[in-house]
Formats: sequence, C-alpha cells, structure tokens
Amino acid sequence: MVLLQDTLLSHARDVYTLEIFKLFQEQYLKGMSHFFKLISQNCHDYVYHVWLNEVDLIRHSDTFNQNDNTVTCTCKMFSEVGILCRHILRIYNVHCVKCIPQVYILSRWTKATILPNVNLSVTQGIDIMSGKILEDSVWRVQMTRKFNTILGMNLLQGQYWILHALVLQVSEIPEREVLLKNSAK
Repeated sequence: MVLLQDTLLSHARDVYTLEIFKLFQEQYLKGMSHFFKLISQNCHDYVYHVWLNEVDLIRHSDTFNQNDNTVTCTCKMFSEVGILCRHILRIYNVHCVKCIPQVYILSRWTKATILPNVNLSVTQGIDIMSGKILEDSVWRVQMTRKFNTILGMNLLQGQYWILHALVLQVSEIPEREVLLKNSAK
C-alpha cells in the first residue's frame, strides 16, 4: 500500500503474516492522523494523551518507556487482541522507533509459525488435509486412490482429454503401468 519505506512498517511486513500485517498497517495509518500531547515526563517515561480530534470523546493515556521502547495504552487493544493499537503506533512514530519490540511480537501472528521448517526425505509425503508426514507406501496408496477417483469422475462426464493430462502428471509414480491398465479396461 503506502509508506512501506517506513522502517516500522517494513519490520512488521517482515515479521507478521499477511493478514496480521494488513491489520497492523491499518492501525498504523489511522494512528498517523491522531493528535498527541505530552502530559508528563520523568526520567525515561513519557506520558501522552492520544486522540482523534473532533471524533474521540476520550483521550487515551499512553506511557512510553524510552529505555526498552515499551508503551502501555488505556485502550488495551494489545492485551485483548494481540495487535498494537493506533495510539501506541502514533507514539512510536513520534519517538522514531524503527522496530517493533520483541515483547509485542506474539509468535502466533508471525510468519515463522505459519511456515515451519519441514524436512522431508524422498520417501515421505504430506497429507494435505491433516498436515501429517506420511511414509512412502501410505502416500502412494492415497495418491493412487485420489487419482482413480478423479479419473472415474472425469470419464463419467466424458472428459477423456483429462485422462491424457493426468497420465502425464503421474508419470513419476512407478505403478503408472498398473494405473494405465486399469483405466484402459
């Protein structure tokens, strides 16, 4: 969309899944139109009021800790949903925070959770429905059954041209001669 050159958005894009990144980006863009006012400062803590002018009846209080870049917000969106709110993102923008602190990156929203490293040997396959790793013989039987089901449905509908395409696709299966003999009957 816009502002992807912003380092905070770039970091979110690299860490979060696409769906969560879209929610994060929406909060970020909404937060940029919010007003803020520094209420107090002591040592490394800054307390701000953040609000959308002429819309919000309540001003949310955000406390920013400059040592570890943590922020607490009275809207409680992070504690309830697990995504940083627009108020916190506005304060991050004010303080030029370039990366989301690790404490705010929940593992369930990250790309690493969705795409784990799966090491399969040549003799294994994955059952698409359950995600389980299958041994070669089980995978081969399941694929043969699926092939026969698809083949039968297409032959009943008179789509003989699909037969040729399917035969070409399964040419790496050693039992293809058996499948070809069964389909010729």
